[in-house]
Amino acid sequence: MFSCDFGLNQKKKALHLFIQIENMVLSRTYLLLTILMLFCVYANAAAVSDFDVKPSYKKSVIVDRLESIEKSVDMRFNKDVKKYINDYLRKGKRGTEIILGKSSLYFPVFEYYLDLYNLPDDLKYLTVIESALNPGAVSNKGAGGFWQFIKSTGRKYDLKINDYVDERYDIHKASEAAARLLSDLYDSYGDWSLVIAAYNSGTVNVNRAIRKTGKKDFWAIRKHLPKETQEYVPKFIAASYAMNYYHFYDIRPVYLDYNLQLTVVTKVYERYSFKQLASDSGIPIEIIRKLNPSYKKQVIPPSLEGYNLVLPRLGLASNFEYELIGAAQ
Repeated sequence: MFSCDFGLNQKKKALHLFIQIENMVLSRTYLLLTILMLFCVYANAAAVSDFDVKPSYKKSVIVDRLESIEKSVDMRFNKDVKKYINDYLRKGKRGTEIILGKSSLYFPVFEYYLDLYNLPDDLKYLTVIESALNPGAVSNKGAGGFWQFIKSTGRKYDLKINDYVDERYDIHKASEAAARLLSDLYDSYGDWSLVIAAYNSGTVNVNRAIRKTGKKDFWAIRKHLPKETQEYVPKFIAASYAMNYYHFYDIRPVYLDYNLQLTVVTKVYERYSFKQLASDSGIPIEIIRKLNPSYKKQVIPPSLEGYNLVLPRLGLASNFEYELIGAAQ
């Protein structure tokens, strides 16, 4: 992480430089150490869950744990929060294991962009509610990606959406857009619970509820919000709890395939089809598609600004040098 004292432009330059340096210094030793680290994380999770400790759903235990979480919102415990904790840790246990496995790949990206805009780290848990960390998630209202942007909001925050590309599904572009949106909402409300509510229902509903009550407090205006939004903050609290304390509930992360966990990001400026990329890189098209869901037609179109391309670090053809793809930058 970069220091919060950096300006935004400096941080963006630092990120670009970091990616370039990271790509250049990659070595077999690094890969072996990374694989070993992932193995140790999995083994540790398995070992913890093997302890003969009965999962506790006592109010006093959960309240104490909620108070210990580094948080941006009022982590109060009530019947709704309890219900959603049960959903994550009991009824939806398998889904939570899958989310936790994906989090090792996706959370660091979310954390970077939240830090870039000086936002609380725990806002990354919004993606657990929004998309269950499914990069290709689409709602019945047409919202898409990890952060579930509708098209109009995505375009407002500079995401390209056309016949070839939908950057709502680009983890880097969408995460920065989400950070900008959350930052704007905080400028309006100055309260993270209201920000989270507005992220779900929009500012119109939240502003109307504030006018009705004369209060800028989620719990005070809650009954005046749409039903889905009334439950949204309790879901956020429950997701935060589950992501922090899953190991006390015999939950074991289901990690992604190794070639989806160890990835590198580069820029592409000229037209590049997935078919040609697969031939050049030795990576199967299916893997390329999974890592790059923002491209609708399995083709990266030409662009002066460049489009992000994510590739696995392992399995690349020996004569394929991904960093040269972005040489035009």
